[in-house]
Amino acid sequence: MSTEQPTLDVLKDAEFKPADVKAAAGLSYKVLNDWERKGVFPTDKGRGAGWRKFTLREVFALMVCSEIRQRFGVPVESLRWIKAFMLKEGANHFNYAVETIDKYGFAVWLLTDLKETFIMDTDLEMEELLHLGFLRGASPKGFILLSINPLVNRLLQCHKPPIKLKIQDRIYVKLRAINSEDMQNTIRQNVRFVRKSAVQFKKSSRQGIGRVNDAGRKGAVGRLASQHAKAMDKPRSSGITAPSVEQPGVRSKSRRRIANADVRTMQTNLGR
Repeated sequence: MSTEQPTLDVLKDAEFKPADVKAAAGLSYKVLNDWERKGVFPTDKGRGAGWRKFTLREVFALMVCSEIRQRFGVPVESLRWIKAFMLKEGANHFNYAVETIDKYGFAVWLLTDLKETFIMDTDLEMEELLHLGFLRGASPKGFILLSINPLVNRLLQCHKPPIKLKIQDRIYVKLRAINSEDMQNTIRQNVRFVRKSAVQFKKSSRQGIGRVNDAGRKGAVGRLASQHAKAMDKPRSSGITAPSVEQPGVRSKSRRRIANADVRTMQTNLGR
């Protein structure tokens, strides 16, 4: 995927003339002078008389500022923060963009509000930022989203021979396939979870109904037993005496009949 040309090595120490800046950023000499007076880029002229030369980082920062101004109508003064951020010590956004495009074939974008947010990353990472709610907030806020790949290639045209880096479509095709497979796996997992939950809910519901039914049956049996016990102590309408149910202090009629018969027998025997 990576190009055979030593992209960064050949441009690492390159110096660019105002003509190169004009070709890459579309800035005329007059505009360069105006931007220099307004502090859009450094005013260091310690390299002899005449027009200064620009480093790779400076040209790329000027290209980004020029693109933002031309596409979004941003005042020149608002571009100072972009220039200052991109030219911080140790920062090299051009190197990052070239390596990302050259090695991986991704599209690189810049997200900025020109005040406190500057994010240069792949479109995949931008999607992740949106997904994670990075841009949420209660106060009104606006962002600029700028494609970086065309700027990189335009600057690489200054090299002889020109170099052009391409977005690798097959990378995105593979990623879509992976995401599709992951999505299908997620859907299958969710379906299995829903089915399992439904079975568990159905089972627990049946157990709950069973417990209610058991309690109802126990209550019915208790009521029937109580009614049966009461009935056992009363003569039925047929005149048949119910079997005795012994209770403390209670004697059934059959017992009283037996007792009366015993008394009569004893009286008969005594009379004799």
